[in-house]
Amino acid sequence: MVVLAARSVTASLTDPDVGEGYNFLQDTVGGATEKLIGTLAPNAPAETTTSQQGSTSGGFFAPFGTDGPSEELFERNGSLEKIVPIINVAEEALNQPIPTNDWWGNLIHVTDLKNVSNYAAWSNPYAVKLPREAPYGLQTCYSYTYREIGSEVNGTVKYYNHSYHNDLTLSSEEFFSYEPTYEVYEWDEGGAKLRTCDETTGKCMDSALVSGMAFVSAKYDGLTPRIDTEHNITYVDDSAPGKFVIHLNNSQTWVLYASDKSLSLRVEESVVFSVNASGSSLVADKGYSGTIRVALLPEDATDDTVYDEYAACMVLGGSVSMESLTGYTLHWDVEGSSCESVGLLHFALPHQIESMTGSPTKTTSPGAIMMRSATRGLMVGQVTTNPTWSFVEPEADFEVDFYPARKPSPWIVLETDMLRTLQKDIMGNWSDWDADSWYYNGKYFQKYASLCLMAADSSVVGPDTLLLSYCLEKLEKMIEPVLNNSLSPPLMYDTLYRGIISSSIFKTGSIYTEFGNGMYNDHHYHYGYFITASAMLKHLDPNWSRMPELERIIWTMLRDVVNPSAEDKYFPRFRHFSWYLGHSYSHGVTSIDNGKDEESTSEDINFFYGMTLWGRVTGKKAVEDLGSLMLRLDAHAIRTYFLLKSDNTIHPPEIVRNHVTGIFFDNKVYYNTWFLDRKYAIHGIQMIPVSPINELARTSTFVEQEWNDILSKERIVTMKNSNNTWLSLLLVNAATVNPMDSLHKLKNATMDDGLSRSWALYNAATRCRDDVDVHVTESIKLTVQAIKRIWNRYRENVALGIADGAPESRIKGNLGRKPYDRSELAAKLKEVPIFERHRVAATTARIGVSASLIRALLDEGHLTRRLRRIKPLLSDDNKIQRMKHTLTFIDEQTYQFENMYELPERHRRSKRFIPKTVFRAAVARPRYDYHRKAMFNGKLGIWPIVEDCTAQRNSANSPAGTVLTRNIASINRDVIKEFLLKEVIPSVARTRPRQAHSDSAR
Repeated sequence: MVVLAARSVTASLTDPDVGEGYNFLQDTVGGATEKLIGTLAPNAPAETTTSQQGSTSGGFFAPFGTDGPSEELFERNGSLEKIVPIINVAEEALNQPIPTNDWWGNLIHVTDLKNVSNYAAWSNPYAVKLPREAPYGLQTCYSYTYREIGSEVNGTVKYYNHSYHNDLTLSSEEFFSYEPTYEVYEWDEGGAKLRTCDETTGKCMDSALVSGMAFVSAKYDGLTPRIDTEHNITYVDDSAPGKFVIHLNNSQTWVLYASDKSLSLRVEESVVFSVNASGSSLVADKGYSGTIRVALLPEDATDDTVYDEYAACMVLGGSVSMESLTGYTLHWDVEGSSCESVGLLHFALPHQIESMTGSPTKTTSPGAIMMRSATRGLMVGQVTTNPTWSFVEPEADFEVDFYPARKPSPWIVLETDMLRTLQKDIMGNWSDWDADSWYYNGKYFQKYASLCLMAADSSVVGPDTLLLSYCLEKLEKMIEPVLNNSLSPPLMYDTLYRGIISSSIFKTGSIYTEFGNGMYNDHHYHYGYFITASAMLKHLDPNWSRMPELERIIWTMLRDVVNPSAEDKYFPRFRHFSWYLGHSYSHGVTSIDNGKDEESTSEDINFFYGMTLWGRVTGKKAVEDLGSLMLRLDAHAIRTYFLLKSDNTIHPPEIVRNHVTGIFFDNKVYYNTWFLDRKYAIHGIQMIPVSPINELARTSTFVEQEWNDILSKERIVTMKNSNNTWLSLLLVNAATVNPMDSLHKLKNATMDDGLSRSWALYNAATRCRDDVDVHVTESIKLTVQAIKRIWNRYRENVALGIADGAPESRIKGNLGRKPYDRSELAAKLKEVPIFERHRVAATTARIGVSASLIRALLDEGHLTRRLRRIKPLLSDDNKIQRMKHTLTFIDEQTYQFENMYELPERHRRSKRFIPKTVFRAAVARPRYDYHRKAMFNGKLGIWPIVEDCTAQRNSANSPAGTVLTRNIASINRDVIKEFLLKEVIPSVARTRPRQAHSDSAR
């Protein structure tokens, strides 16, 4: 195996050619390229050979431990049966670890026994269900037929899903009146085996439910077969022996094959089906011992013979083996008369076809049989007489290590004051342990362990080791409660499903406590933080006196999440991870209507990253290699299904525009999170924790598209809302696109609770891709994308044999307009009166140049905006002072201005009857009046809304017939119109500068 070793090549600050103040930008592209090539061009990458470990599959899958978890540390508890009981599992199968996060979990998990909600499970391309009401049996649905895409709201489509329908149910006459017993009695990495029995007669039918199965099958043992559907059966073609083509009124066509126990199609003694009176059932004429298999004809099928030659080979289950650091194999357990001669037909997912060895059948292959999964795209049938699929997941382009492949340059370390920030983070107060959450405690542990990693990096701290020593001392003191499981709430060993869970679920009785840790939600997220942080600590201080205690805890967590061996009887194999799907499930032992789900892909990646590093620091090569393979397979699936580049064809185009799936169910993609419906959270949850390994799944192309299309437009980014902690995650991510801008903003942004400022700066400084260092982009005054384009043109020229490889300028000859004489333009501007160049459009009309030239000169600094103001000259403080001055003239008892009336007599009466006068004022923006040669202060006038009237009778102050001024109590449209015409408009004409009369008032 040959691997290209990625190298970061940067210019040294001591190089005289790239010294301080040197400008790489020359007059031509060629000049810029000459310096750029000299700075960035690496030597040919060194080739390193990775020798395969001399281990068998058992070696890679050797158990992490076979002894029971320490009873001293982990109290035993079986009370989970009262909260999340097990259903539909055979008694003989309960004496082993029970899968908690497998795709078929809906068949055996339930929350409330009194109100059992039975949901489907998705094997893909079909969904299967065990109905709790007639018709009973093994029910199947082709989900894609019923796809529903959500409507667009504010430019975003939030989801697509599939409603469930009873397309066909493999049942029996004996099940028609009474519910049978459903029992899952065996399972493996491929799926589960189900037994459905009639309690009265003891007769059963057996089914194997396997991911990717092309047929839904049932072996009958004396039962009378019955096929039910919620649709109407329009026509049944039984012209071929042992084969029935069933046409439904929903446009589906299913093919049913009836065979004997060896899967040979019956010819003389074939079962006879007839459509019942309801038109929705096929009922056999008698009891039957044999196999019935059904499959839906593909959309593009030209006839009904597509499955004929494959009907006599049935898949029963699957297992996995690992051959090398990069290679693994899925082994299918099969039976049937044609398995060796014709082969097994089984459906593969898109990511599998990309890495399958040999010559897999692809979507473009002639005669390919294709069906659609619910949420993972187009599946292609693979036919093999050797029932195995082998895969190769290449090694990463960069070494999986504690540190980024590209270290921050000395220039960036100084520019961002990274060392001082690190010292402040280490010396500061570290967050206390969260009394309610192993999840948050894990985040804190990895957050502070990352600080110690930085303190050991000479590119940041130089040769000094005092800071590292202090950090390690502080970290080791902090984690002491973890070592003896005294951290609240303590972990317990669950004897029902068999695993390590938080005891908090027994205090609250709620499945939602600690994000569902107690019912096996998110263990790979929660424990992944502890495993990764512990690997960092062991890397930095392998001889710590209490390291054996820490190792005992970490190995137990690893066994809980990813136990690889059936020899370990205390934990199920690969609890969260599916070797068929290529990624983990996060949902645990409660039934859920859309099937299992995964939300945070980056925390999934973090677990396998930590597992790989833990295997390395403990000297367990098999563990390191297993973790590395699972890490790369996980990243491959995430790039395919979860993080969506613009050319993604897995999901509908309306969803691809979102660039991330959000909550990814087996039956639904929901652009959301479980906790917050905000785009920055939906995307940000795919970025935590900040880590060098994130780049394995988050490619530079994806990050750039996601940033440009979605995140750069988010309000917390455009409004520079540094108080939102999610912004810190977005900025580290955005450093791939614009490193300098992100580094500048990260200096002041509020940090996420699992992220320190120094670690954020450190990672952001290393995110520039393709050998382009951030200090080069700053010095050369070009964007990363521009430098990449020049660099790619250089490499193309070298490949073409051009001597120096320098690309020529693409501008040939004397092209473009003649540069405008700036001095001539300045002379023209001086001739234009200042009040006639208050707008760009007016200015260009007077001097005969384009508006773009004026704007360019403004941007260049040759012209300056002087008199235009967005805000008036009257400031807010001025307004407040004027208001306070006005209030001093108001009588506090009468609410009248003291000098408003010369009244010879005044009586104090109830204030509620004192008439109030409304005043209207008009102001404009202050500006210079070029005609009056004076400053217009903006005051147009202030007028009371009053009217003159005659006193109707004698009073102490006004005899009858006296003309009085009184307030207008009812201010209506006519009053306002008269006020504008008689007062305001004349005042505007009298006082406002003439050059300002440019409006169109009517």
